[in-house]
Amino acid sequence: MKEQAIKACKDHINMLEEKLTKIYTVELFHYTPTDSVKNVDVRERLRLTKFLINIYSKLEREGIKQGETFEKYSTYLTNARYGVDRADEAIKQIEQENSAEIKNINILLEAFKLELKSLLQ
Repeated sequence: MKEQAIKACKDHINMLEEKLTKIYTVELFHYTPTDSVKNVDVRERLRLTKFLINIYSKLEREGIKQGETFEKYSTYLTNARYGVDRADEAIKQIEQENSAEIKNINILLEAFKLELKSLLQ
């Protein structure tokens, strides 16, 4: 029984996480004024962009603000900040349009994860 319950929890968690991924996936996402990606989960794009901003901004904070490398990465940083704004807007719109579905999925995810944790102890 315990192994079946663990498998059931894992299966439902995977299924629900896939549903969330589908909800947050957009066909075409313009993350800079000139660049776009197709079929991207905007939550993942936002996490990646924030990660890159953390690295790019180190040069802005600590580097010498001149030269080819600075100019190149300064442009990357500007575009990444634009991408964060665009992703935030997209997520807000998705969450408005799918609020009930997202809430229900998150309730079930939390419940399955809690049960799985107790089963694995």
